[in-house]
Amino acid sequence: SLVSSAMIHFDESGDFKTKYNSEIPQRKDFVAGPPFCHAPCMIRKDAFNAVGGYSESDKLLRVEDYHLWFKLYAFGFTGYNIQEPLYKMRDDRNAFSRRTLKNRLNESYVRYVGYKMLNLPFWNYIYLIRPILVGLLPLCIYKYFHTRS
Repeated sequence: SLVSSAMIHFDESGDFKTKYNSEIPQRKDFVAGPPFCHAPCMIRKDAFNAVGGYSESDKLLRVEDYHLWFKLYAFGFTGYNIQEPLYKMRDDRNAFSRRTLKNRLNESYVRYVGYKMLNLPFWNYIYLIRPILVGLLPLCIYKYFHTRS
């Protein structure tokens, strides 16, 4: 019902990271983070309409796509990731500054709601704090992990 691909991140210095996701994401793959790259994603219209499309809320800002993936899988739809990078996204190495505490709390909220939608085991809920912990990392450590391929 949806398909995406690996995605290359680049900036003024060139390519610096390629994002790959599981080829055939399962519910358990949602725990680690969004199982699809949003920019190269295509969704069947019937699946998109069946789940009501994107949800709008202040609690979903910057994570609307992750929430949509949860809804699709909760309704029984599945997706596929092409392992060849078919999309390049300009992404400066200072993306950290766009990830405010509010955005990180939104991601934790979407994870909580999504884990419930997918009936994931309770022990997965420990990952709700991951976005907040990442936000507390010193900038030099965050930059190191953000720019690794």
